[in-house]
Amino acid sequence: MPTAIVDIGAIKLWYEDFGDSSSPAILLIMGAGGRGTEWPDNFCHALAEAGYYVIRYDHRDIGLSTHFDFEKNPYTLKELTQDALSLLDALKINQAHVVGVSMGGFITQMIAINYPERLLSQTLMMTSPEHQIIAKAFMKLEIPKSDLLPPEQRVVDRMYGTPEIETNHMRACVKTPGNTRQFLDQMFVPTLVIHGTEDEMVPYQHGKVLAAEIPSAEWVLIEKMGHGAPPSDLLQIMLSSILKFLKEKKHKTLPRKNM
Repeated sequence: MPTAIVDIGAIKLWYEDFGDSSSPAILLIMGAGGRGTEWPDNFCHALAEAGYYVIRYDHRDIGLSTHFDFEKNPYTLKELTQDALSLLDALKINQAHVVGVSMGGFITQMIAINYPERLLSQTLMMTSPEHQIIAKAFMKLEIPKSDLLPPEQRVVDRMYGTPEIETNHMRACVKTPGNTRQFLDQMFVPTLVIHGTEDEMVPYQHGKVLAAEIPSAEWVLIEKMGHGAPPSDLLQIMLSSILKFLKEKKHKTLPRKNM
């Protein structure tokens, strides 16, 4: 499990890899305020043992990557998306399977919209096509009108002002205009959507919309799974679903669209 720091322009990103670098790559993108090491070791090892080159990393502003004063150097999900792509560039990876959870799922969708040629597939977990509903709800800002449910209010009240919410990543989500929903029907990248029935932060209806509106997307709803790292039995269901999907899917190179 070699770890390293790579320079990507003005910032440094920490990453750790598993498996043979000549194998098809899987880039794991964590959610807001989460370190790359929150992807469980056994999950990463299992993907590597199945024949993939697995990379987990720290976003800017977390862990061992470069930290920012957001007031002086604000950024959006577009910069976080470019960070992910720049890491792949630094590792000389042209295409990868990308697995994104929560905010990492927002980033993965932005890659699929703007850089589909970089994706072998996308797996979207515990995430939404309307990031501002989630981010603004947790920051107690006015949320845009939508047919999708916001997080449960009792969860918002419990988490408001905590270190898990008061992150520059959440500020970046709020600062990013628009959403990906209007582009879902133009996503032809092989897609797997995974959500849990007990997700109180991103209600599973958000995942159902992703699966329904992305052409040919596969949908896995895991009973009793919430938001964040699941217990071992549910993690195994998640892992098995991803491996089955990866085994069956092939990459299509697509024209680029700009969000």
